[in-house]
Amino acid sequence: MDRKTLEYLEERAKVARQIVSRIEALKKYTSQVAKINRIYFSSLIDNMAIEESEPIIVEKVSIAFEKAVVEEIERLEVELAEL
Repeated sequence: MDRKTLEYLEERAKVARQIVSRIEALKKYTSQVAKINRIYFSSLIDNMAIEESEPIIVEKVSIAFEKAVVEEIERLEVELAEL
């Protein structure tokens, strides 16, 4: 194996580790989303914050969040497989 091949494989392994780490973090989110009873959004740019604890709104946002996380995990798994 030459040096260039080794550097290429090292870079791919580094990217793969980052993807796996992100997938694991996202999986933790999906296991915790059922425990949410309040949501909070904030913006550092506008110095604005929104807090909501109405159960129906929290439930709908939680469902949307979980769906987005699952889709992102699926996308990352495809990206990992393509490496």
